[in-house]
Order: sequence, then C-alpha cells, then structure tokens
Amino acid sequence: MTLHLIYLLSVRFIRNSLLFLAFLAIVNFFLSYYDRNFGSDDGLIKGFFFSRIISIFGFVFVLFMLSVLGAKATNKTLQNISLSALSFLVCILIIELFAWVSLKSGIIKWDRPNHHLLHGATNLVPGERPFWGDFNPYFGKWYLPLDTLRRVNCQGDSLYSFTNSFGARDKERNPKSNNKRVVLLGDSFIEGYMVNTKDRLSDILEQTTGIEHLNFGINGTSPINYYLNYLHLASQFDHDSVIVGILPANDFEDFTQDQMVDLIENPLYRPYWKGEYPNYELRYSLSSVDQSVYSLAKWEEPQRISMVIDSVFKQLSGKDKLKAIVNDNSYTRQIIRWASDKIRKETTPGFTRFNHYTHEEWEIFSYSLERLIHSAQNKKVIFMLIPILNDIKSFQVHGENRLYGDLTKLFEPYPNVKIIDLLAEFNQYPDPERFFVACDGHWSVEGEKVVSEILLRNPTYRAVVEIENSRMLTHN
Repeated sequence: MTLHLIYLLSVRFIRNSLLFLAFLAIVNFFLSYYDRNFGSDDGLIKGFFFSRIISIFGFVFVLFMLSVLGAKATNKTLQNISLSALSFLVCILIIELFAWVSLKSGIIKWDRPNHHLLHGATNLVPGERPFWGDFNPYFGKWYLPLDTLRRVNCQGDSLYSFTNSFGARDKERNPKSNNKRVVLLGDSFIEGYMVNTKDRLSDILEQTTGIEHLNFGINGTSPINYYLNYLHLASQFDHDSVIVGILPANDFEDFTQDQMVDLIENPLYRPYWKGEYPNYELRYSLSSVDQSVYSLAKWEEPQRISMVIDSVFKQLSGKDKLKAIVNDNSYTRQIIRWASDKIRKETTPGFTRFNHYTHEEWEIFSYSLERLIHSAQNKKVIFMLIPILNDIKSFQVHGENRLYGDLTKLFEPYPNVKIIDLLAEFNQYPDPERFFVACDGHWSVEGEKVVSEILLRNPTYRAVVEIENSRMLTHN
C-alpha cells in the first residue's frame, strides 16, 4: 500500500512538473521573441530580459525536480545521492538569500553582482563621451585626438588634459626631427595621471635638458600595450632612445585567455598572448575595438553593449558559461570575494609585485618586453621600475627585490638595455609618503619632481639620453 501511494505521488509529481516545464518552454519562446525585438528598452520593467530569467528559473526547477524524483526512488544509493543534492540545493539558496540581504542592506560593503546576462548592462552605459577608451585597433586603450578634459582629482584639484593630433596626451609633435629625442612609454605614472601636464616627469625632463621627451603613456595599460603602442605609433616618430615605465603593482596583470569569462562583467578590448612561451600568438579579447564598452561606438549606441555580452557568452564553453552565470548573478560569490580580500590583506601585509609573480606571469611579462626591445632596433632603452608606496614599505622591511635580479638576467644579451630601479632610489628617502597622493596612490606634484631629480643625476639616464656633463642642470 505504501509503495503504491509513493508510486501514485511520483507519477502525479512528474506529470505536473512536465506540464509546468512545458508551460515555461512556451512562455520562454514568446519572451525570447519579445526580447529580440524590444530588448531592455520595452518600458515595461526597465532593463530586464525576461527569457533569460525564465531559462535560469527553469534550470533550477529541473535540478529540484530530478532531486525530488531521486529521493523517491527505491534504490538506496540513488535515493541518498538525490537527498544530498536536494539538501545542497536548498543550502545554496538559503546562503544566497543571506548574502543578498548582507549586500543589499549594506551590512557588508562590497560590489553586488552585475546581472549583465539578465538586463541590458545599463551600468556600463557611459554618461559622457570618454576621454580615455578603447579607440586603437592595435593596442586598445588610447585617447581621442585633439581632445580636452577637465576633471577634479580626489584632492579637489582641477586637472586639465589635452591630446595632440596623434591622440597622445602631449604637445603637438612632428614625426620627423633631426634633434635628439626620447620616447616614453608606460601607464598612468608615465602619463602623469594626478598632475597637470607641466608638473609631470616628461615635461620637467624636457624643459630641464632641452631634449624632447615624447609622452605616449596612458593609464590602465601593461607591457603588451607598451610594445604594440611602440610598434604601431611611437616608433613612427624619430627618436634616439626609449624609456619604459614598468609598474610591477599591475604590469603582471595582462589579459589572458582564461579571463574571457570576465568579459561578461566588463567587455574590454585587450590584446593578449595565446600559446606557450616563446611561441605566443597575438590575439584580442573581442573581434573588434568597436565592441568594447569603452569604445566610441558604444558611447554612440549604448544599447549594443548587451549584444556584445551575448556574443561573448555564446562563444564560451559549457563550463565557462556556467561560471559566467554564477559570476554574473551570485551574491554568495561576491561575499567570498570580500572575505578573500580581507584575508589576503591581513595575512600578506608585505605583499609586493616586485617579489610575488608566477612563472606564467613572468613569461608573458618578459616576452612583451623582449618584443619591445627587438622593435626598438638597437636604440638605447631604459626600463624604469616604478614602486607604489606599499612596495617601498615592504622593501624597507624585507630588503628583497626579485624583479630587479630577474630583469638583469633577461637583459644580459641586450647591451643597449639598461635598468633604473626607483625602488632602491625611493628607499633612500625617510618619508616617501609625501611623493604619493594619499587618496589615490599616484605620484603627487612633489613625487613627479623628485623622480625627475633622480633621473637627472642618474648616470644611466644621462648616458642614454646623452646629456653633456658640461650642461648646467638648474632644476631644483
């Protein structure tokens, strides 16, 4: 009698569940048509794609249905597995609920999931035309030509940025010149992100030496960008030497193929190396620079951002699709990230990228530098190692600088390549905090000034730039 009752209940459950799934499938069909034609601009419930929500709900329901059916099975092994799966599913839902409450209420202050797969990624729609963005098909992030920007930094200072006709944040330059000239490559520290142009390193050096220092730095870039920038743009300008600013704090964080799933959160156009060292192939994260959320095309047509996210999602493997769905929607995942960040800060107070990088990171990093050296065609090259404040404090305690030793070995076959280690230079100052903007971490006006002074008295810089010893350097 008991077995017969269980059988009848199971049959009824299956019949009702299948009817419900059939209903969901029909609803999803019509909603898919609706979303394709109206998307997130329907004006009904702003931003949401209903078919995706139904699909995720249907997937969770199928897992629940299978677990319940298994729990009713007569086979003990299948029954135990199903009960465990059902318990796990319920626990996940409860944990997710608590995570949602914690982040939504502000009990835990951390980023919430983006839900880009469920709505039109409205948080990625730029509010104004970008000054920096993914504008160059070769090296990605760059500026718009002949552009201006006024912004207020975190200290409340007004900063003014201007670009020349080539898109560099620099004065207008002629590609052809018979004069001695230096090309500077790097990220935000070389760009002079937190100071006005007249106060930054390259301009101070040019004014003091009388030698042009062409600035091709731009924030948010890394060695592969420096190499491609030089190959496709900077090398077109006559010059005698190259200075490359290396910021270990984030220059080991090049985009890799493993990060494709992250494009769901932020679809960026990034060059990267695919393959095994030294047989890398140059690839790009997106098929076109116009697909980037930071492209000019996306500013002009922001509704297309969701189409790019869809395209990226369809190209992911099944495993990565599941990972993308979890990353994009799970509140629990954000809590785990919050906890991991707190643990890392508490357990590794002396962490510095001058000493901590993996073998794979080193191979990608060093390969980009070697490509740049070969592109320079025996011109004199200086790699200037730039520390952040935490790097300096770590060095003061531990006195280690693994990166300097590894680069010295890497550059042994290249007599035209030199290193200037600003970490060792900054260590000689008792109060390096004054050289960095406290609320941001970039060089302050005083920091730009002291770095220029370090270079001007540095024999390596003076020899590479060919400053005559008799020339009076009056910059104080």
